Amino acid sequence: MDAYVFPLSLAAAAALGLAGFTRNMLAIRLVIAAAALAGGIAAWIAGQNLVAVLCLAAFIVNAYRIFEIHNTSRRIRHIRHYGYDIADLRKYMKPMSVKANHMVFEKGDPADLLYLVDSGIIEVENGARVEKNGLLGETGLFTKSGTRSMGARALTDVHLGTLDAEEVGRLCLNDPEFAYAIAQIMARRMADNQRRYEEGR
Repeated sequence: MDAYVFPLSLAAAAALGLAGFTRNMLAIRLVIAAAALAGGIAAWIAGQNLVAVLCLAAFIVNAYRIFEIHNTSRRIRHIRHYGYDIADLRKYMKPMSVKANHMVFEKGDPADLLYLVDSGIIEVENGARVEKNGLLGETGLFTKSGTRSMGARALTDVHLGTLDAEEVGRLCLNDPEFAYAIAQIMARRMADNQRRYEEGR
């Protein structure tokens, strides 16, 4: 069986080498999993049980990551067609209330919070209205200036959930579905703003 050790070791090394030439995370994980499997078999044949166990652990971890990537891709496809349940964000949020005719934020204020409307109606300076389960203030969190480009006023008594910019950044890194949903909302807002501009000319 020793005759198989060198070819398997060579296959593992070649697979790891190939991983360095690909930018697709799924492909990288597949190649590394294959390398770990080949390396583990080679180590087991050679009697290097500790190395074989380590390779097996690497294979299992990468197989799990492959499942996660596939599952995330599937969920993002679902979001693309059916949307993201923004209400799920409430578990991360702090409550806030604003009285009718008071400003939620002014133009030029620091963009340090994301808002989710629990009840009431908010009007943005450009005429857009945000109601229950609507998000507000997401664009300013991603601008270089880090300030509000326009103000927002409560038309009625409003109850909100707030999420600070640091937590939004963490969610974007750790929850691809959330990041995709935020990108969708920002794209839709940009399209709405462009439509209002065209209609107002």
